[in-house]
Amino acid sequence: MPDGPITTTRHITAPLDQLYLHSFNPRQTATDDQVEAKAASIATSVGLMQELLAYQDPDREGFGIVGGGLRLRGLQKLAEEGWNRYPDQQKITDVPLHVTDDPVVAHAWALGENVSREELSPAQEIRAYAAQAAQGLSAEMIARGFGKPARHVARRLALAALDDDVIDALEAGEISLDVARALTIARSPEAQVETLQAAIENGWSEWAVRRSLQGDSITSDDWRVRCIGLPAYIEAGGAMTEDLFQDHALLHDEKVLKKLFGDRLARTADEVKAEGWAEVRVVTDSSWIHHLTVDLKKHHAPSVDLPEGDAQELDRLEERSRSIEDALDRADLARRDELRKRREGPYPDEVIEAGTAFVYADRSGTVEISRGWTKPGKGRSDATGDGGTDHAPAKPPIPDNLRQELITLRTAALMGGLVDKTDLVLDMLAWQLDGHLPPYSAPFNISTSLHPLPDPSDSVAVDKRLTDLKDWHQRDDGDRLTFEAFRELGKKHRNQVLARHLPRTLRNAGDGSVMAEMEREFSVGLRKVWTPTAETFFKRCRAEFLDNLWAELLELEDDDDLRAQFSSQSRAQKAKELEDLFTNAEVQEAYNLSGEQIAKIDAWVPGDV
Repeated sequence: MPDGPITTTRHITAPLDQLYLHSFNPRQTATDDQVEAKAASIATSVGLMQELLAYQDPDREGFGIVGGGLRLRGLQKLAEEGWNRYPDQQKITDVPLHVTDDPVVAHAWALGENVSREELSPAQEIRAYAAQAAQGLSAEMIARGFGKPARHVARRLALAALDDDVIDALEAGEISLDVARALTIARSPEAQVETLQAAIENGWSEWAVRRSLQGDSITSDDWRVRCIGLPAYIEAGGAMTEDLFQDHALLHDEKVLKKLFGDRLARTADEVKAEGWAEVRVVTDSSWIHHLTVDLKKHHAPSVDLPEGDAQELDRLEERSRSIEDALDRADLARRDELRKRREGPYPDEVIEAGTAFVYADRSGTVEISRGWTKPGKGRSDATGDGGTDHAPAKPPIPDNLRQELITLRTAALMGGLVDKTDLVLDMLAWQLDGHLPPYSAPFNISTSLHPLPDPSDSVAVDKRLTDLKDWHQRDDGDRLTFEAFRELGKKHRNQVLARHLPRTLRNAGDGSVMAEMEREFSVGLRKVWTPTAETFFKRCRAEFLDNLWAELLELEDDDDLRAQFSSQSRAQKAKELEDLFTNAEVQEAYNLSGEQIAKIDAWVPGDV
């Protein structure tokens, strides 16, 4: 070792036993095959063709290799063998080094040397980026050094807080990167490691891990959270875990959420009570008020005449709201709603004194009020018979049947004009499906409401490209585009919208062979996204069905003791045993199942689906 500290970068040689792998080096692990390949390369060449990059760390004796770690391992392997692979093998006693004592330079060497070679594995990236960040480098600086997007580095750094056991399992291929991401939502290191072990033992997917860790937690996009606002929940002391790889957080204090949500509706209810209604009811469940109004009569507030200018403005806004080319922006929508509200007159006193108002939140979290509900025969006005709703309607200037004929003719004319306008039709369809105008204004007779998807927590894995879609109700006013603005995004965007939304319109109806053909074409099927469990499937089936399924999967004869033993159990016990048979490799091994039997279980679906 040279005397005195190194003050500049220098080219020197040093004994092999004075070299070690420094923590700056991103490649902290290597397989036996990689080390053997490098040792063979060195042994069969004329020696070490390149010098190693080293950092003289003041906290440790020797030279820390920041570039050339695999070559260092190859040299160490050959030294352990005694340099005796070949009779003429060259013994390398002194290793050529390029040395620095500047940690910034050493970091730069480590980045440049390793980026130019084989790509790092995800686990190596996580550890390498974390080591760089610990030295004070920002994600942007690390990204530049590794030649990666800053967002990519930031997402890897988000995984750096995982327990070492998790990163070790990722490096060993025992879990996927998606499973590692899911483990970040664990509320404690102990829960993280416990779930890791379960994931490895049971082969859990990302969604199974999330389901296990999420438990009874509530996502921040829940309609009640949207109603009260996430800051209010946090301010009230509600516990929360950020999900770094999803668009929501997990809320753990449902009692806090329920109280805040109830208080929010109660404040609105107090305002409505001041109007004098006989009863004001707060509805806090998600079913709204349909089940509460089955036996009630709805009264509508009578309309009043607006000033002529306001009436004409409202007519124009209403017409534009039905237009394809001239959709309303946020300000216009607010103005239209204001004029609509002003057009509504007060409810008659008889209706208020006998009526009920409901206060609730819709699925978007908006607080709504539905007034004017009474029991049949109550709230009737002497003047109108039912609080203003029994006036004989004035005869329209054009009979309704004639108006419908004209609308049909107008539509037919437009259809003919669109036949040759393929791009325009596709633009309109994509704009409609992407949720930029309300369903009642949709130009095509295709629903803009997204078909429901199964809950990912119920033993299913749903493609994120489907769950990320928005319909009209899920978009904010500022997020909705006019047709002109949508078309300006170009055909590529339009085609991407169609490719994402049209699959959500798929119906499991008609010729079942078409569905089967598509499944074969795309190598998909029910079991690709669903695993039957006790809660989601088996407990809901008849006991004899479970008996027959158990015997079928285990290939049991009628007089087999295992069949009789299973049949004697409760339905809940049967459901649990079937779940274990489908999801637990140890149970499958205990029953000595063949590979063919396990494949049959993995592919099984109910016969009538």
